[in-house]
Amino acid sequence: LHLEQWAFDTELVVIAENLNMPIVEVGVEWQEIDGSKLHTGKLALIKASACMLRDMICVRACYWLGLWVLTEVKIEKVD
Repeated sequence: LHLEQWAFDTELVVIAENLNMPIVEVGVEWQEIDGSKLHTGKLALIKASACMLRDMICVRACYWLGLWVLTEVKIEKVD
């Protein structure tokens, strides 16, 4: 993976799509926990959203342009 922050999961989705892996959406029950690292001020949310959008565009563009390439990994079956 190339991304290490908030949008790393979007890179996982792009990789799965490129490898023709099936992807499904699964609902989860969410409970807010004290101590979140996401700041909720308006400016902080705008900045975090802009960074996420930038990373999502970067992932798509880098794989599409061939700047980031998936390497094939062979997995041998062990008896």
